[in-house]
Amino acid sequence: TLIELMFVVVIIGVLFAIALPSYQGIMKRNIENKIQQEILKIAADLEKFKARNYNYKNYSVSGVDMPAGYILGVYDIDDTSKNLIADVQGRGWFIQVKPPSDDPEAYYYLMSSDGLKCKSILESDVDFKCEPQSSGSDGSLSGSQPW
Repeated sequence: TLIELMFVVVIIGVLFAIALPSYQGIMKRNIENKIQQEILKIAADLEKFKARNYNYKNYSVSGVDMPAGYILGVYDIDDTSKNLIADVQGRGWFIQVKPPSDDPEAYYYLMSSDGLKCKSILESDVDFKCEPQSSGSDGSLSGSQPW
């Protein structure tokens, strides 16, 4: 009957309302894990490159599979305005990943050859340094967090 059909539609709607946020959370964690995996893969590749060439100079990124919209950069540790292909010393590196501009809850990531590894929703918290996480007077959190 019509009442039974409406009852089934309501149950399906409730199940969908419960399942959708869980699915979105799982997809977000999968993207975060993928980004971290790619950063670690590049870091290992950089160390292999240094073992063969005695520095990081002239390293170029290849074979990276970043999620859609994320921008990856590998920069010189002494001059963060230059990548490793530019005229640099090649003593160390920073790997920086920027999220798509249309996702305000996505993380910015940073890793360096000095051992820094952090992420934050605010770009200023991971601008070639890792600002420690702190609470504001209004209870809001600022700063980066390790990953």
